[in-house]
Amino acid sequence: MLRAVISNLQSPITNYQTIMILGLIDHDGGTLNGVSLEMLTFGRELAADAGEELVAVVVGENGRSLLPSLADYGVETAVLITHDQLDEYAPVAWAHALAQLVDD
Repeated sequence: MLRAVISNLQSPITNYQTIMILGLIDHDGGTLNGVSLEMLTFGRELAADAGEELVAVVVGENGRSLLPSLADYGVETAVLITHDQLDEYAPVAWAHALAQLVDD
């Protein structure tokens, strides 16, 4: 769920030129789940250590209601990805949408 550019765990994270701490928020119809809260805690610590911001991605229109509350968990930027095919749980489609976001 958390994306960090780390290829060698012995290397400090500061050795990398570009780091994005990106967390995918898993939710059930707009209800945040516990695993996402744990990910945000870890992501917040990782972002602080790297001197970067924590970015959260919410997929599906029914997750829009979560956006205002994410700041309470240390999220500095929240991105909502919407499309008719993303409203139901579809992990492959979500992965493609997330990959497109990162590539852009």
